[in-house]
Amino acid sequence: FVKESKLKYLLSLKEVIPIKLNNTFLVIGQLECVLLEKPIIEFDGLLSLDKIDTVTCNGSNAYYNTSLIDRFEYAKPYLPLKSIIESVK
Repeated sequence: FVKESKLKYLLSLKEVIPIKLNNTFLVIGQLECVLLEKPIIEFDGLLSLDKIDTVTCNGSNAYYNTSLIDRFEYAKPYLPLKSIIESVK
């Protein structure tokens, strides 16, 4: 685990699938353990990452701040997206 991380998780390797198209691999893991500094799990299971002032990454060298913009109902064909942000607070 990364000592300074406010959210730590452990995965066990389940499968590695070669992708010939771009000579890479799809790695599939199973979540085994989650360690949190403070409670950020909402009643519906969402991890509120914005509450622990963490960062996220894109690729191997780009990092971003996390902040909640909105939450939506599950997408359904031919229906507009509907925000659920007020109903989960």
